[in-house]
Amino acid sequence: MAVNTRRDKAEKSSTRLANVHTEKLDTLNDSLKTLKSKIQTEMTLVAGLNASVLHKGKILLTAHEINFSYTNGWLWKEELSFRIRSGERWQVKGKNGSGKTTLLQLLMGNLSPLKGVIERNGFSSLYLDQDYALLDGQLTVSEQAAAFNNRGLYDHEVKKRINSLPVLTCRLE
Repeated sequence: MAVNTRRDKAEKSSTRLANVHTEKLDTLNDSLKTLKSKIQTEMTLVAGLNASVLHKGKILLTAHEINFSYTNGWLWKEELSFRIRSGERWQVKGKNGSGKTTLLQLLMGNLSPLKGVIERNGFSSLYLDQDYALLDGQLTVSEQAAAFNNRGLYDHEVKKRINSLPVLTCRLE
């Protein structure tokens, strides 16, 4: 009788284990179907991210010893000289009042330097002001990029473009 009891327990254990595996497979298949449907939905919703038609490394802007002043002296201790090339991503850091927004306004052509020269080659740009007026606070970075995705790129391509460019840091003091 002990042999039959052990055999019964082993069969019940095997049956329970098989049932557990079947349930797990069913759950995974359901999850996979859900993910596939989401991927297809997202692919049809992607709009397009405007890609640069410029070759990487083209000089877009050159600043030669620029500086600016409002009323109380020059903004920067030393004149600024630099080049911005296509494919670069810049980060401008500095304390309040150090001239970050003024520098961006100079680069966009909304202000002219009072000292030095800025040479701009033909290109289009998008300026996000410090109040992020163009951004929707309810959207993620990927969703924001999708809003400007007018080429119909797939989600992974948009994310690749967001993350692939180096960040050059410019500290103003």
